[in-house]
Amino acid sequence: MQQIQKQDSNSITIDGTRHPVPLTTKQHIEESFKDIFDGLGDIPGGNCHLQLKKDAVPVQHALRQVTEKKKSAYKAELGRLICRQVIIKEDSHKQWVNSVVPAVKADGTIRLCLDPKRLKRQPRTRSIPYENSKAN
Repeated sequence: MQQIQKQDSNSITIDGTRHPVPLTTKQHIEESFKDIFDGLGDIPGGNCHLQLKKDAVPVQHALRQVTEKKKSAYKAELGRLICRQVIIKEDSHKQWVNSVVPAVKADGTIRLCLDPKRLKRQPRTRSIPYENSKAN
């Protein structure tokens, strides 16, 4: 059973470890799980390959309109993601084209979100083993 003691209005002690209150602050979560939030995430084993149903028909979504107000931030974020090699600029024709939705974050910067509306209906179902790096 955990021992919880209130220290003051800014902290509590759980099993002898002092924690800031509230426990769900961004700073607390980032400090507690630094190994998870450090750097850019990678897929174990390298690239990911989706296996689609045999009758899957490629879809090309129309580009979503970006307002003039967001265009410079949108282009800057695309450039940043290309520089970090999170995405690759493709100049050739592709069978599957999904929409990108720009979402404005609280700090005013833009997060680019993929909208794979039709693609998510097409994968073949298969179990993928999950490796928990923190286990034992």
